Amino acid sequence: LLPTPVMDIFGSVLFGRALAIAVRRGMFEALAEEPLTPGALATQIGLHPEGATLLCEACVVAGYLRRRGSRYALAREGSKWLLAGSPVSLTHLIRYFEALHRRWGGLERSLERGAPEHPYYQGFSDEDWEQYVLAMRDLARLVMPDVARNLRFTKGASLLVDIGGAHGLYAIECCRRHPGLRAVLLRGSDDAKIEFNYV
Repeated sequence: LLPTPVMDIFGSVLFGRALAIAVRRGMFEALAEEPLTPGALATQIGLHPEGATLLCEACVVAGYLRRRGSRYALAREGSKWLLAGSPVSLTHLIRYFEALHRRWGGLERSLERGAPEHPYYQGFSDEDWEQYVLAMRDLARLVMPDVARNLRFTKGASLLVDIGGAHGLYAIECCRRHPGLRAVLLRGSDDAKIEFNYV
C-alpha cells in the first residue's frame, strides 16, 4: 500500500539491517531449540528484552517467526533459509551482505570520482575472504542444479579446470554428473590448486 520509493529507501534497508543482526546474534538458532519469550531470548543473544521483542515482531511480519502467546518460534521460512544447518541455508550470504552495507558507505564518493578509492578486495582480511567464500557457497547451492544441467562437455572429456573455484561446489556437481571427469580448482592469486575426483 505504500509507494515503492518509500519501501526501497526505508523498509527494505531497515529490515535488512535487522535481519542481519538477528542472524549474526544467533536468534534463529536459539529459537530452533524451543519457543522462547523475549526475555529468555534476550538473555541468550545479548539483547535488551524490548529490543528482542522488536526484532522478533519484525521477523513475524516477514514470515520467518510465529508468535505463540508470549513466545516466539521459527516459521517454515525461517527454518528453511536462516538456520546454519539447513541444506539451503543463506546465513553466510546474509552475513556477507551485512559487510557489503558497511563497504557501500563510500558509494557517493565513488560515483563522484568515477571509481572507488580502493579496489574492492584490497584490505580483505582472512576472515573477510572466508565470509565471502561461504556466502558464494550459499548462493551456489541455489543455482548449482540449473548451472550444472546446462553445462555441455565434449564427448570423452576427462578434465575440468575451475578457475577461481573457491568452495568447489560447481566442480563437484559436474564430476558427480559426469563419471570419469576429474576436476582441478585454481583458487586465487596464491596459485593454490586442489584436484579431486567425485566418488
